[in-house]
Amino acid sequence: MKALVLVAAVGLALLLQTTVVGFIFGQIADIDLILVVVVYIALKIGPVPGLLVGSFAGLSQDLLASSVFGVNGLAKSLVGFIVAGIGQRFMMAGTLFQASMFMTATAINILIIVVLGMLFGIQMFPVSFGAVLSQIIINTVVGVLAVMIGEGVIRFSQQRRFSRSRRL
Repeated sequence: MKALVLVAAVGLALLLQTTVVGFIFGQIADIDLILVVVVYIALKIGPVPGLLVGSFAGLSQDLLASSVFGVNGLAKSLVGFIVAGIGQRFMMAGTLFQASMFMTATAINILIIVVLGMLFGIQMFPVSFGAVLSQIIINTVVGVLAVMIGEGVIRFSQQRRFSRSRRL
């Protein structure tokens, strides 16, 4: 059941990333919803699910994008593993810590993609300080909002389950 929910979350992020985000924002905002989902799962569940979901999400993103196959898979899997490891070491749950994790994850993801592009002689995307900074800021804001919404949904479902059990 948990695996199905994780696959559905990645699928929803891929769907939104490839359709709605591009349609609404166009080239104005460079949001990486797949990375946001990977970081959220890595922080909530741990390093191994973060690594596996990162690999699945990144490879799925590679299939849908016109990039070199495997680059996003490797980047997202490493990001999921690293972020989960940091999250478990420090065990902080505040908004500031979550924001710093989304910032770090976005920076690591971009760094891995750029380094792999340089190693293989492929320019993955134009790298400018402004573009990197805007993606870090946007992913952080979207990520923190996603965590707040996710926590609210989890709390709501737990309260409903508890109130149903009390009625019986």
